Amino acid sequence: MTNLSELLPSGGGQNAESFTATGTLSNGTVVGLKSDGTVAVFDPDSVGSTADFPNASAVAFPAAAYDNVRNVVHIAYRDNTSGGYVTHTAGSISGSTITWGTANTVDTTVASPKDIDIAFNGSIQFPIVAWCQASGGDLYVKSGTGGSGTNMNWNGNRLLVQSGDNNNCMIAYNPNASSASSAESLLAYGYQQGSTLYVKALTTTNGGITSVKATAYPAYGGSDQYYPVGLAKIALSNSFILVANRNNFGTGAQGCACYQVT
Repeated sequence: MTNLSELLPSGGGQNAESFTATGTLSNGTVVGLKSDGTVAVFDPDSVGSTADFPNASAVAFPAAAYDNVRNVVHIAYRDNTSGGYVTHTAGSISGSTITWGTANTVDTTVASPKDIDIAFNGSIQFPIVAWCQASGGDLYVKSGTGGSGTNMNWNGNRLLVQSGDNNNCMIAYNPNASSASSAESLLAYGYQQGSTLYVKALTTTNGGITSVKATAYPAYGGSDQYYPVGLAKIALSNSFILVANRNNFGTGAQGCACYQVT
């Protein structure tokens, strides 16, 4: 079986699967498939212990992405102990234990970001970081360019995506428009000066060079401000779901807007 659609043929249950349970299962219990082929109740008590990464007391705006190639978790954050620059640390995963590697500064050109996000691009096998500056709000992205284990180089170009007062940047990998030489990420953010919700498709080469491929405007103009809070790939589709808070500071009206991005 290679596709979930094979489980859902027209008319019904002829492709139903049977699994052996480990332990006792109650109706409605959420279960997961174990490595031995049985299913068991998800046990929150089995979560590993906390593994603080370096300078934990001076970290701001942390974001995380899992790297299934190196089996590490990438963390991007503002390190207030070293100039307030965007910094990266990766942690290797062994069972329920995470061991952190050496922190590396992503970029030293501009400091003090107010928003940070990171995504792992599985096609070119690099993480890519997006951040908005606290002063002025300029929005930048930068890709990793190699490394092994918990070590990552950050020699890609620093791309200025949008100048001005930008907020709540979110970045996500788009596997449907990616290859091993050129990969796509979607970047969502709110542009406060223009009351615009942007989505931009970015292309990153396997050399770490990022450029803007296309731009969309799910919401444009007016007096409302948009602040993205969620950007997720729809598993069985080529599209994404974008969720944003919607505020009107003149009237006090607040709401939530949801868009399908194709």
